[in-house]
Order: sequence, then C-alpha cells, then structure tokens
Amino acid sequence: MKKTLQSILAASMMFQFCLAPTFANEEVVVEDEINAEETVTAPTVAENEEFNKGTWEKKDGKWVFKFEEGSYAENMTLEIGGKYYRFEGIYMCEGGWKLIEDGWFYFYADGHEASGWDKIGNKWYYFDLGYENKMTEEGIYEIEGKYYCFDANGAMRTGWVQDEEGLWSYATSSGAFATGWQKINNKWYRFDEYGVMMKGYTVDEEGNSYFLDESGAMITGWYQFTIFEDWSEWLYAYPNGKLATDGWHKINNKWYYFSEFMRTGYIEDGGKVYYCDDSGAMQTGWFKVSYDEDSYWMYADASGALHAAEWIGDYYLDADGRMFTYGYVYNEDNGNYYWVDKSGKYIAKWTTKDFPGEDYVVLNQKTGAPIYVF
Repeated sequence: MKKTLQSILAASMMFQFCLAPTFANEEVVVEDEINAEETVTAPTVAENEEFNKGTWEKKDGKWVFKFEEGSYAENMTLEIGGKYYRFEGIYMCEGGWKLIEDGWFYFYADGHEASGWDKIGNKWYYFDLGYENKMTEEGIYEIEGKYYCFDANGAMRTGWVQDEEGLWSYATSSGAFATGWQKINNKWYRFDEYGVMMKGYTVDEEGNSYFLDESGAMITGWYQFTIFEDWSEWLYAYPNGKLATDGWHKINNKWYYFSEFMRTGYIEDGGKVYYCDDSGAMQTGWFKVSYDEDSYWMYADASGALHAAEWIGDYYLDADGRMFTYGYVYNEDNGNYYWVDKSGKYIAKWTTKDFPGEDYVVLNQKTGAPIYVF
C-alpha cells in the first residue's frame, strides 16, 4: 500500500507553500546555497509585512526577534520576510541539521528553515509545511499529485525503487515516479497512475494489446509465456510491441493463427479448416500429421485450406482429409471401384502382395465415408 502525505494543514503562523523543484532538460536548476562560513547579518523584515512585525536583536550572542509590542518570539516558527524561522526558547535556531522532538529540520546560516523542496549537499529533500517544515522521512509519498521516494536519510531517490510489498517503480531524474509508457535503458515499461510498474497483458487506449515480462519490459518477437509449471504458450509481438491477436499473421514468410496465444493443430476459420504444426506454422501441400502412435498424410492448397473427400492426383482423401490407404474408392456414378495400395497411391488393380488375408475398406468417393469394411 502506498504511503501518502496527509492533507497539508496550514499552521496559524504559516501562509506560503513552496512548490516542487522545476527541471530543464532533466537538469536540476537551483539557487546557490548560502555559505555557512560567511558573515551573517540580521535577517530583514519586509517593509510591507502585515504579520509578525518587529525587529531582530542580538541577545546573549544569539539572534532573537522582538515583536512591536515588546515580547519576544518564543518556542515557535514564524514566517518573516517570506522565510521561516524557528525559535527554541527565545533564540533563533542557526545552521545545519537539527533533530527536534521526533523529526529532522535543516537551517541555513542566516537561520531560515529549509521548506518545501531544498537541495542540500547535492541531494534533494522535501520539508513538509504541514509539519512545520519537518524533513520527509523514508518511504513513498504523494506530493502535489506526483509520487516520490525518500531513503533512510530523507534524501530523494532516483532510478528503480521497490516498496514494502515488492512492487517496483521508477523515479525519474526529477524524482517523480514515471507513469504511462517510459523507455528506460532502451527497453519500454508501463507504469500505472501511481507509478507502479505493470506486468503481463496490458491494453492501450486504442485497444492494442502488449505483454510485459516478469522484469516489466515490453516483449517483442517470439515469447514463451509460462502459465503453470507444466503449461506454457507462445506469443508474438511486432517491433512496436503490439501483440499478434485475433486471426492470421504472416511472420517471416509463414502464416500463424492467434487467438489469445499462438494456435496449433486444426483451425476453423471462415468456413474452412486449416492445420498448423507444432511450431504454429500453417501447412500447405502434402504434410504428415503424427498423433500419439498414429500418423497420416493430409493435403492443403496454397491458401492453407484442407481438402477432403476428393482425389489429389493419384491419391484420395477421406472425409476427414486424411490420405486413404489400402482399400477401394467406389464411384457410385459409374459403378467403378478404384484400388489404392498401402502407400495411398491408386493402382489399376490390387495385387496378391497387398490384398489377400488382410482387412480393407471401401469408401464412397462422393462423401469419403466408409461403405464396407472387409
């Protein structure tokens, strides 16, 4: 489950919200950081400041802020001149990282707090205004409609990140999680609206299907998809990643039929029957089919459509499209019987080598169905 920031609650003394960093050509653009070694003068108060009017003073060698009515800012955070300052007791917090109660805060040399997005020591951090500029801790958070991941030190992460449930996301150079289609290291990935990497089948807005492997990468070419330990099926994706689906596809000069996966065996389509071998390729001409211990010859024309109950040259195909062997084909129109031997070839008459003592069948030439079995 993704962690998200609670709705940001504006504290009574806070009036501005810092926006996320902007990026140009994937390079981060930031203002120069304040040098901690430089001489610091008292922070100034904007002339048109309507709230927190007062003056900066030095007391016991530390900066304090005195309101116009004479009291000092004490144990609070103030927005002064568009920046935030924290006071421990009456003294302004100065310089560097500080652990206050259960959270980390960062203070620049002039005393103002880091707030919103800030780059410190070449790393990006997010300080949440809703929690008085507390540094965002380790985890994944939604910030202004985008998701970000922070490491154990609170620094924004980039690259691949994995959450507690083992789900992967990709943080771009801006830190925001990638969504939709993204090309990463020459491979295409797809991420959901929360930035979670997707796997398996996915369909785009136009209804095109794609398949993302276990690593999340979009497949191209042939891919064997394991459904169960002893059951796998073949997919094919074109160079643009679109899957071959719903019908015939010509791949490397061979025809294949796909429904959800590549199909093999008999295919019924458009009132005709086709046969695809174990490689999925559609068969044409004479081809041999083996099933368990049985094998037989079949014939498909140039379109791949199987023929049945007809002569192909000197060979006859029965009602199932199998080449008939060792028996008679009876022509009921002229009353003739035509003998085919064990190889399936028609011969003028049977021979003692083929016939005596062995069973044979008589087929009806018009239907290809058996008439007699002897």
